[in-house]
Amino acid sequence: MSHSQTGIAPNTIDQQLLDAAAYWIVKLRSDECQRTDKQRFSRWVEADPRHAEAFDQLLDTWQASAHLNIEPEPRSGNSRFGWGGAIAAGLALLVASATLLWRGNIPNAPTLPTAELHSTERGEFKSLSLADGSALELNTNTRLSVQLGENLRQVKLLQGEAFFNIASDRQRPFQIDLGDAVVTVVGTAFNIRKTDTAAHILVTEGTVKVAENSEHSALPGAKTELVAGQKVSVYKRTGLGQVSNKHKPLHWRSQILVFDQLPLNEALAELNRYLKQPIELSTGELKAHRVSGTFSLDEPEATLTALLQTFELQTSINAQGQTTISSNAE
Repeated sequence: MSHSQTGIAPNTIDQQLLDAAAYWIVKLRSDECQRTDKQRFSRWVEADPRHAEAFDQLLDTWQASAHLNIEPEPRSGNSRFGWGGAIAAGLALLVASATLLWRGNIPNAPTLPTAELHSTERGEFKSLSLADGSALELNTNTRLSVQLGENLRQVKLLQGEAFFNIASDRQRPFQIDLGDAVVTVVGTAFNIRKTDTAAHILVTEGTVKVAENSEHSALPGAKTELVAGQKVSVYKRTGLGQVSNKHKPLHWRSQILVFDQLPLNEALAELNRYLKQPIELSTGELKAHRVSGTFSLDEPEATLTALLQTFELQTSINAQGQTTISSNAE
């Protein structure tokens, strides 16, 4: 979440909120952090947009200097948490020196060649064959980089969704850097979808190791191992979620959408990933419509037209220039 998204300027965040945000950053990094603590944090951060803004502001500064491994100490005072101001000021001063440190060479670090960038536009699909024998499938609106070195193979998934079929090479592990997490494999097949708030990993073959990236996260470095048929999500704020055996088929690989009594707003959100011009519902009442069927993604605009005709809806442009859907009766 960025400041521009919420519309709240950083200098309008009061000290009490910064103190609370600092408490949660330290708490979530603690070895004593429990699942109940993460649940309490989720309730706090969703209670008020200012809570999320304060947390993100401190988290950005924390992440920028996280590799220095400096833990904050609480200061005396009447504040319940009492360390928000100290962290905000102290970490801001550390960012400049942290940047300088990163410019130095890290001894014995794996050397990687220049990254190859690959991307898809909205509604576009792409297949990649890598020099090591691995194969990648990119879903709509996806960006990633590929680096194949002598000791390490690495992909950075910047946005979107991709399916990975990794060629086995025990001498060169394959890593997918998700920012907040790192996925490590030797040879296996799996799918990753990255959104603004989380990364979702589903394994279809073999074994995958998932670990929180301590260099990018305010959370301790939790990790897990997935086998075929399992999935897990890594959330930007609360970290590694629970492993689940329940998952939906990867229909996008066949370039279709399959809906089964899905509310219209949820079906539209999925279709929007493929439309060049996203669509919004004009009223919440339209959520009552349920969508079922199999729809081709070869022409997503034609799928939208079919939905409009089925529910007797129409599109229009609102005052903000957004395309919206409304009932023909409106």
